[in-house]
Amino acid sequence: MRETRELLNTPFPLPDDAARAASAVMMSGLFEINCQTVSLQLLEQCEAAALVDEKLKAHSLLGYCKLNGICFDKNAEAGFALTKNVAEAEHETAIFNLGVCYARGTVVKVNFREAFRWYRKAAEAGETVAMLNLGACYQGGTGVEADSEEEARS
Repeated sequence: MRETRELLNTPFPLPDDAARAASAVMMSGLFEINCQTVSLQLLEQCEAAALVDEKLKAHSLLGYCKLNGICFDKNAEAGFALTKNVAEAEHETAIFNLGVCYARGTVVKVNFREAFRWYRKAAEAGETVAMLNLGACYQGGTGVEADSEEEARS
């Protein structure tokens, strides 16, 4: 949180190296502060830094923000594309978020089998919320045949 507040007081534009190094911290920080108090200039800098950053966390958070209209205008298509790219690069939170997109029909048609597939992959990577969703899928037979034994293991 302190790092985020320090970045908010940094003059613009941030040097490229600083922007890249700070992007994940800045994206995480957006969840810790009231986004309405963040300047458009900071959001643009944060977005640009996340897009050039090699850290999957920054890309994953940016995708989530765009999918849900958090701090940025909602752009489900751009958010889905970012999320899918990061999920395919094996980032567990993005993998889970992609499952949510398929379960809710965000940009794609609702596809519970595909949602289940991504939830399972995220759960195997250690994403705890995905484990809960996977158990619910087994319990209700959503995207998979109902299986009370598998539900208990999830």
